[in-house]
Amino acid sequence: PDSKYDSYTSMPTWNKVETEGWGLTIEYGLNDDWTLKSVTSSRESYSPTNIDFDNTSLRILDVPAIYDDEQFSQEFQANYDGDNLKLVSGLYYFKGDSCGMFDSILYEYYKAYGGLTREVRGCNNSESYAAYAQGTYDITDKLSMTAGLRYTRETKDATVYNGIMFTTLYPETGWVPGYVRDEDAINASIPKVLDDEETWSKLNPRLGLEYQLTDDMMLFTSYSQGFKSGTFNPRATGPEPAVDPEVVDSYELGMKSEWFDRLRVNATAFYLDHKDRQFVTVLPGENASDLNQRLGNIGKSTATGLELEVEYAATESLNLFATLGLIDASFEEVISYDSDGNRIDISDTYTITNTPDTTANVGFSYNIDTDIGSFVANGNYYYRSDYD
Repeated sequence: PDSKYDSYTSMPTWNKVETEGWGLTIEYGLNDDWTLKSVTSSRESYSPTNIDFDNTSLRILDVPAIYDDEQFSQEFQANYDGDNLKLVSGLYYFKGDSCGMFDSILYEYYKAYGGLTREVRGCNNSESYAAYAQGTYDITDKLSMTAGLRYTRETKDATVYNGIMFTTLYPETGWVPGYVRDEDAINASIPKVLDDEETWSKLNPRLGLEYQLTDDMMLFTSYSQGFKSGTFNPRATGPEPAVDPEVVDSYELGMKSEWFDRLRVNATAFYLDHKDRQFVTVLPGENASDLNQRLGNIGKSTATGLELEVEYAATESLNLFATLGLIDASFEEVISYDSDGNRIDISDTYTITNTPDTTANVGFSYNIDTDIGSFVANGNYYYRSDYD
């Protein structure tokens, strides 16, 4: 195009995001030690969007889509703050409905048939209940211990429609001028491929120790377990089973310190052990319209790393800072099957994505006080190594 504001796209150039929500927090002090708290929130979003994968005026692969989500959460807390014990406990409820639709339009390849569209639509809804408690107890003036438990029970239900039609489909009537969506014809042609429900429950612990070596140095270690919810494949092409929750065990050992009233140094070494990793695999198909994906628990991975933070008050006005992150992450087991149906490990062909081995940041901030106000000058340099 002659102008940077023009586009070769074969799709509408608008994209929309409509979001609304509200939140309410109520806190009541029973006495000097106990506090009750309620946190309520609700959020809704509706986002019609246009994705032109080929970025040309030809209708090679156009994907109009809609994302429609809403969620509600309610949390009640009872918190205690005494002489030697601090406690956070509560009940949590969450309900979320996540729906969407996209039409993969392959017009140029099937022009003789009036075009071809693969439509995928459905909902993946969840309802979750949790109870938790975590307390920190001062064993001595220098040594404290933290222990916690969280029990979560979650139910998810999913419905997916997935199929093709030899025509051009859009998610809504009026998506492009003159387009009318024939819901009866579409419902007769696009089958329901998944209609299922699954429930999981998890009990996750946390345990930690903190030791105040001096007034300016604290050592700590901790173990905690978390999980990523189980779910269904929103792009299923058949009655896929749900994937189980992905579980991670996290171990930390670290130090927080201040030196000479000017220098702050914090360092943490960690180890992560992931089990039942959730992973999406693109399955080969017979032709260009087969955009099949399979979601499953494929195996295990581990990560070892170090995080370092340094901050130095050079003068009353000048602060210098630097951070460094190192991580070595890899798959230990990826389960697959050979042509004879035998179980094999193909972890040597998989890598952890979006995880650079090294990240670093250095910078400064300088405060300037003048008769007309205060100003801050700052700058930083960020480095991130290559990653998959």
